[in-house]
Amino acid sequence: MLYPPNPYWKIAMGDFIKTHCVISMVLLAGCVAGCSEKTNSGIFVAQFENEVDMLNIVEAPAGHLSGTLTDSSVDLGGNREEKLFNISGSIYQGNISFQVSSDPFSNTNAVGTKNNGEIRLSIGSKTEIFKEMTSQEYAAALALLDKKRTAIQNSKLALESKTEFLTYLSNLKNDLNTFLKWGNERISRAPQVRQWYANRISQYEKCLDTVRPLAARHVPSWKWQSCVLNMDNDKFNRDQLTESIKQAQKTDINQESDLGSKIQNIQQRLSNAVDTWNRTCSPDIKFCNVGTDDLRNEANSTDFIALIEEYRSTATRVRSALADDESVKDNGERKLSALLHEADDLYQHASN
Repeated sequence: MLYPPNPYWKIAMGDFIKTHCVISMVLLAGCVAGCSEKTNSGIFVAQFENEVDMLNIVEAPAGHLSGTLTDSSVDLGGNREEKLFNISGSIYQGNISFQVSSDPFSNTNAVGTKNNGEIRLSIGSKTEIFKEMTSQEYAAALALLDKKRTAIQNSKLALESKTEFLTYLSNLKNDLNTFLKWGNERISRAPQVRQWYANRISQYEKCLDTVRPLAARHVPSWKWQSCVLNMDNDKFNRDQLTESIKQAQKTDINQESDLGSKIQNIQQRLSNAVDTWNRTCSPDIKFCNVGTDDLRNEANSTDFIALIEEYRSTATRVRSALADDESVKDNGERKLSALLHEADDLYQHASN
């Protein structure tokens, strides 16, 4: 059964429709505001072994991007460097085009895409992936970079300590070989010193054998004085040889003292280098993975040990040779002085 229309129903129905329209418009406006694509502004970071690059971009107005590119890096020496560049560009349907104000990209365009909080950017032949981060996450990335810097600096100390030991060892080998050359020369000179004094004694005796009978016959000294004067003038040569032997003894003492100390310090220096390496070299640094076996191998190599043994044997022979030189010199000087004294007496007696 149909009921007659109620006039009040029409009024109520009209109010309902108006109210529904208002609510729908409000909901639609909310959807437009809340359901639109997420803003393209934010912080995007690309991380590498020794570098952190950060894009800080703002989209305003829609489709226009501006901001900065911060390049933070650590070099092989552990030095931190930071460069800041201005950027501007646009985004359309996820496609990005940037213009970087200056180096490192030589004012070339940077193009790429943005998708799901990630920007893939190509600059020339180089492509970097920037991931969206909070400021706290970016600060954490920089903290890791600083940790890497500290690791590099500490590892640099380890490398310097290792290099210093290897240099010490190399210099010691050179010093030992230098001593061996000098020592063998000194050993070979021992017979020469003996022969030098034998020749001098023979010359002095020959002179005296000549002048004795002449002086006895009262032959004027000016006729035979030349060999006596030669004996007097020979003092310079004798003094030179004496000084040479003295200097050789001094050189030997100094070298043996220096080399002995260096040899004695090898193991302590090796221990210090290994300790510094283990304490400061970070496993994150590639060259730290080689360890310190090369130090031990060098310090305890068969060739190096043989070199030390050869040095010690040669040093003993050098001391013996120098002692012989000293003995020959003392005996030779006594004989030469006595012969010269006799020749001078003959000359003085003949001159009076």
